[in-house]
Amino acid sequence: MKKIYLLGVIPPLLNIVGAVFSRSAEPYVFGVPSTLAWVVGCVLVTSIVMQTIYVLDRRSSEPGCTNNDRNKEAQ
Repeated sequence: MKKIYLLGVIPPLLNIVGAVFSRSAEPYVFGVPSTLAWVVGCVLVTSIVMQTIYVLDRRSSEPGCTNNDRNKEAQ
């Protein structure tokens, strides 16, 4: 497994940790409850992390390499 794939652990950890710390609905962030703001922020961070993994993964940028080729390499 490539070390770059460990970045994929960040979004689930943010969701778990954030749910514990943003339980109250009283403080508002940008007009929405803090828990909803945290979830929206986690979705944005997840998109950024997944895009980073995609860009840094060299196999995804090889011309002519299909998903079937990658699956055969993994087996």
